[in-house]
Amino acid sequence: MKLPLLPAVILASLALSLTACAPQSQRPDLAEIAAPQAAPSNPAVAPASNWPRSYTLGDTTLRVFQPQVESWQGNQLGFRVAADAGSTTANGATASNFGVFWGTARTDVDRPNRLVTLHDITITRSNFPTLADNGTALRTGLQQQYASTANTLPLDLLQASLAASGSVQTGGVAVRNTPPAIIVSNSPAVLVPISGTPVIKDVPDSRFERVLNTRALIMRTHLDSTWYLHVYDGWLSSTSLSGPWVVASNPPMDIDEVAQKLAKAGQADLLDGGGTVKPSLANSVPTIYVRESAAELVVFKGQPDFQPIAGTALLWANNTTADVIVDSASNNYYLLISGRWYRTAHLDAGPWSYIASTALPADFRRIPPASHAAVVLAAVAGTPQAKEALIANSIPQTATIPLANGPTFTPDIDGTPQWRVIEGTPLQYLINSETPIIRVGAGTYYALSAGVWFTANALDATWVIATSVPAEIYDIPPSSALYYTTFVYIYGATDEYVYVGYTPGYLGTVVDTDGVVVYGTGYNYTPWVGDVYYAAPETYGTQAQPVYNPSTGMAYAYGMGLTTAAMMYAWDEPAY
Repeated sequence: MKLPLLPAVILASLALSLTACAPQSQRPDLAEIAAPQAAPSNPAVAPASNWPRSYTLGDTTLRVFQPQVESWQGNQLGFRVAADAGSTTANGATASNFGVFWGTARTDVDRPNRLVTLHDITITRSNFPTLADNGTALRTGLQQQYASTANTLPLDLLQASLAASGSVQTGGVAVRNTPPAIIVSNSPAVLVPISGTPVIKDVPDSRFERVLNTRALIMRTHLDSTWYLHVYDGWLSSTSLSGPWVVASNPPMDIDEVAQKLAKAGQADLLDGGGTVKPSLANSVPTIYVRESAAELVVFKGQPDFQPIAGTALLWANNTTADVIVDSASNNYYLLISGRWYRTAHLDAGPWSYIASTALPADFRRIPPASHAAVVLAAVAGTPQAKEALIANSIPQTATIPLANGPTFTPDIDGTPQWRVIEGTPLQYLINSETPIIRVGAGTYYALSAGVWFTANALDATWVIATSVPAEIYDIPPSSALYYTTFVYIYGATDEYVYVGYTPGYLGTVVDTDGVVVYGTGYNYTPWVGDVYYAAPETYGTQAQPVYNPSTGMAYAYGMGLTTAAMMYAWDEPAY
């Protein structure tokens, strides 16, 4: 069972976390996939933050000021720039002629380095009121300059300009917000999600069988009723999957060998804590919570410790990886899960109910941006941080993919192909495939692998990189497990390259109807469990949040309170 990698946007989390890491094998190297641009050879590179920039156009020195975004759709940027054309008069004085250029460009976004490179810049018009030709000659000269320059801009600059333009659409998706089962623990604990009723399968070439539809490794021998769960540096045992789980006194002698083999193949997570210093069962035995439906685990280090948030009536829990706030005016607890707010009067017992971010107490909007609690501001409707999250969520990561000697794709299907209709569309998808494969009509197939679309006229035919995809794919609704594929785009193609990109929705984010970025659709999707297990995207189980940092802006983070979740392996890792 080969499983996709963790999304690249995951930010490691905190002292109370046990991070479940997927194997790094099978990950395509960006250098092997993303192609160099077919633009001018060895173009000069303009420094990203050097503004204004000066160009010599005949007898005129043209100063071009920082661009302002007018629109940014996919990889097409519409912009305007103010400029000053300086010339020397008859008496030797310098005369300034101010004006504006408008233009378009194709963008390549490098999110890790926070840079945007502009290609195929076209200056479409000019307006210089004091010049007889309204700046036409300057426009021609500037166009020639841009043809020989690779223009690089800070992503944050364009992002701020895009926000100011007001061109980002905030229409949202009707996601589901039914509360998951919320478990609160004051001591180390591990949440082990199983995708539905446990499916027991033999482990090949061994005397063991395991629970297949979970990322955790739960095994027993064919002749024994005792289950063994690998956690930290050893094994816990129980006669029931629901527990209680205790340190195994005498695990089977060959169980470690089988476990290492499965882990090395990427077919199980040993929950060993990762990192160089791993937790040990000799020091602490966590409580195990096995759940077969949506659940979230909140772990406190001891009794909850609440500290006041300056300028508000709110209190912030500072001894947990979760985001827990108390409103002292009502004594209600608020918990942020996957970008959604849930409220209860009783932290330990519940019940929990969903509350829209537009209905939060007014003090939530008064949380100081410099406070520890400010990480939740991206999930509070109407705050600057929530608006920044919307902007960041709209900007694609892009790449130029070579059509020759580029990435390849071969289907990996568990058994005979089984097709299912995608509700609300004329499309069908393969339910027993590791990667999304969609059938359009009788004989056209599209597959999405590592952020690149492929196409073929039969499942067993040669798959090639797609240069376009049917519009119907973007009608796939949130109720479908393939909804995340609607956030991967083909922007155009030449004879040599295809221009592709994805927005963070490919990694699980969604804008809800309140205009807030949340994680996951809230739908319960059915995974494939056959001879192998293909996890379906899940919304809960990792405390996935939009996180605002005053220094670095909005990102998505996972504050895992000693949890592991199958969903973290359901998202396909993009190669760019």
